Amino acid sequence: MLRHMTEADIPAVVDLLREMHSESPNYRELLYSPRRVAETCRDAMANGYAVVYVVDGEIVGVMGGSVYQPAFSDELIAADYVLYLKPDNRGIAAIRMVTDYIRWAKARGVRVILVGVTAGIDNEYVAKFYEDMGFRKSGVQLMMEVR
Repeated sequence: MLRHMTEADIPAVVDLLREMHSESPNYRELLYSPRRVAETCRDAMANGYAVVYVVDGEIVGVMGGSVYQPAFSDELIAADYVLYLKPDNRGIAAIRMVTDYIRWAKARGVRVILVGVTAGIDNEYVAKFYEDMGFRKSGVQLMMEVR
C-alpha cells in the first residue's frame, strides 16, 4: 500500500535508507547520517513529496521529491531525490510510486518532471524502468570522489 509519510514513519525510513546506502556502490563510502535522513523526511513532508510503500505493516519503500524553479525560468520542475525499495519488493510497488509522483508533480503545475539514476544499484535496469514509464534520457551525470 502506498501512503503519505508521517512523523511516525521516520525511524523505519532511517533504517530503510541505511539499507540503500549499504547497497549503493556510489554512496556507501559517504558517512550515513540518520539525522540528515530525518531532516529530509520532515522537509519533504512539509514542502514536497514524501511517500512510503507498506507491505504487511512493514515499510519496504520510500520516495521523496520537490518542486523548484530553475535559475533560467519561471516555470516549475519536479525532481526526485530518493526512490528505494527493498529488493524483494521492487516491481509493481515502484510503478505505483512513480505513477503517484507524476500525478503529484502534474497537480503542482510543473513543466518538467525529473528522475535520477545515481545510486549505482543496477543503473541500466532502473533507467529502462523509467523509460518504460515515459521518461527519456536527458543528459549525463558524472561523479568524482574528493578526499
